[in-house]
Amino acid sequence: MRETVEPASGIGGEISWNLAAEFDSVDGLADADRARLEAVPNVGPERAPALQEYLRE
Repeated sequence: MRETVEPASGIGGEISWNLAAEFDSVDGLADADRARLEAVPNVGPERAPALQEYLRE
């Protein structure tokens, strides 16, 4: 999963580890609502929308 999300704007190594710890799969991550993404450490309201947009591409 880390390789999938790291190219997204503002997502680096630490955040990709945090996302991998919270979600079992890329599909689970892609299905997450904004509030759940914002709750992941270091994602917050600044990065959640960009991550959602990236995963929809």
